[in-house]
Amino acid sequence: MTIGAGAETADKSPSRVAIVWACAIFSTLSVYLAWKSASDLEADATTHYLISRFAFKEPAYFTSVWGRPLCTATYALAAQFSTVDGGRFLARLTSLALALVCAGFTYSIAKRQGISRPALGLILLLGQPLFFLHSFSEMTEIPFATLLMLGFLAYQRRWWLVMAICVAFLPLGRPEGLAFIGMAALALIAHRQWQWLLVLPIPFLIWNFAGWYLTESTLHLHYHWWTWVVRNNPYSYQSVYGRGPWYSFIVRLPVLTSPGFFPFMLVGLALAWKAFRGHGWHLDHIQACEILIALIPLSMLFVHSVLWWKGKMGSNGELRYLLIVGPFFALLGARGWDWTWHRLHWRWPLAIAGVVALLPASINFVYRMVPFPIYNEGLVSRQLAQWYRSDPKLDHDFPRIMPTLPQIFYFMDIDMGDRSKTIPSCRQNVQHPPMGAVLVWDPIYGTHNASADMCVSQEMIEANGWVPYRQFVVGDKFCNVYLSPQTMQGELTKKLYPASDISDWEIEE
Repeated sequence: MTIGAGAETADKSPSRVAIVWACAIFSTLSVYLAWKSASDLEADATTHYLISRFAFKEPAYFTSVWGRPLCTATYALAAQFSTVDGGRFLARLTSLALALVCAGFTYSIAKRQGISRPALGLILLLGQPLFFLHSFSEMTEIPFATLLMLGFLAYQRRWWLVMAICVAFLPLGRPEGLAFIGMAALALIAHRQWQWLLVLPIPFLIWNFAGWYLTESTLHLHYHWWTWVVRNNPYSYQSVYGRGPWYSFIVRLPVLTSPGFFPFMLVGLALAWKAFRGHGWHLDHIQACEILIALIPLSMLFVHSVLWWKGKMGSNGELRYLLIVGPFFALLGARGWDWTWHRLHWRWPLAIAGVVALLPASINFVYRMVPFPIYNEGLVSRQLAQWYRSDPKLDHDFPRIMPTLPQIFYFMDIDMGDRSKTIPSCRQNVQHPPMGAVLVWDPIYGTHNASADMCVSQEMIEANGWVPYRQFVVGDKFCNVYLSPQTMQGELTKKLYPASDISDWEIEE
């Protein structure tokens, strides 16, 4: 098949029917799981939701480097719902809406690239297991991927200003956005669209100024405003998560693309290479887009493989990092699937693609993954939140909480930045205990974080005078509760709350 052939032809009725069915099934399952899941896909999703929930109360959250402005703005309105559970459900529906929009952009790109059945691009994207799981989660990947695909669609159609605007906002969604700024700059230079280069740094500069203005402008600190994002970058250069084999992401790619679609993604890569070999650098625009559809995801695969292999930039080797280029893998798979069906004269390409897309769901009947229940760490967090709020004396003497478990903030429905109620559980605060603080330390979240400053050990806590008070245990999950050496009134904690040996701490099941 010739790349670009049929790009302007009208879509056929079977494709429209397939699109409706794919979106309907995807949406129904996503809404059901968004409602029934009692916990989030990851702890980071809870953190992003809480940042969004209190962003209108604390505008500085819209500039948070950890929360990312694009992600926070995406979920902020939905998160304002009166109850914390209701807000989370609406935020998940927002993610679903963006996932469908992203799939629509993928379909449009596939159609213009000359894939005879462009609905395959949409079906293969919606059939990616990780993409589906993130469709009812409050993470950064879906908003980023949606904006990225709009930017690529604009490039494909030569809408240079639209492309520049979309890519310019990507750094506000995830760190990889800076790499796409570089790619967009090269594209604009190659196409001699020099004037739009000025657009690329504007959102990033505005983000720097807004963050500086909201958090530092009144503190008389001797820092330049344009360095604010870099100075507030939470990711440690040397990752505290360790490192892994360079091939880790490669061997797990079938999980991202879906095992049934993975071989066809490889066919799509081979076809892109064949197109390049056949034309060299003498490519028309659509053919160049075909090469980029292969190069963009491969570049992200390479970068994240190196970061995990070398243990840099807070990487912990999670496959979801590649979800931002999941639509490109879907386009490659659609090209390979379309080519194979034409080559072998097979029938029912869309129907079979739909069946293959649903096959990974059968795993849930053997090993239940969804809906997400409240896991042990959630049960511990809820139990601790209820206990803390039910003790008036403790609340009077220690009104500020320092939890390493993010779900405690969720169950208490409190703003993580409200310093009258919370204090960051960072090394500085552990080494210099503030008065009237309750430190809740978890051995996983307390010692593992993208920011090394947020990692504290039990030995560090006890060496700095924190008073052991209780321990909560549910199954294999536990967390220790420590009291700061002085109450909020300045009294010595050990006189009012005698330290106990860990073997005597109360254990609650």
